[in-house]
Amino acid sequence: MQLYRFRIRTSDGRELVSAVAVVDPNASDQNQHDPADSLEELEQKHETESRQQDEDLARSHREESQRHAADLDAHQEDISAKHLEAVDAKHEGKRPGRKRI
Repeated sequence: MQLYRFRIRTSDGRELVSAVAVVDPNASDQNQHDPADSLEELEQKHETESRQQDEDLARSHREESQRHAADLDAHQEDISAKHLEAVDAKHEGKRPGRKRI
C-alpha cells in the first residue's frame, strides 16, 4: 500500500496540500472499471445535465414567448379600443378632443 499527498500551488502563491490518497498496487482489479470513476459515467452525467439545461431553457423560452404574446394582445386590444372610439366619435359627427359650438 502506498500513500500519496499532493501539493498544489495557487495563482496567488499559496500552497495547498491534499488529503492522503491510498493506493494499493496489490489490490484486485474489481474496482478498475467502476462506472463512477470512468469517462463513460462522466459523459453520461454531462449528457443528463445538458439535457436538463436544454429542457429548462426551452421551458423558459416558452414562458417568455407566452408572456410576450399576452402583452402584445393586451396592447393590441388597447389600440383597437381607442381606434373604435375614434371611429364612433367620427360617425357621430364629433371630433375627439373638440367641442361643437
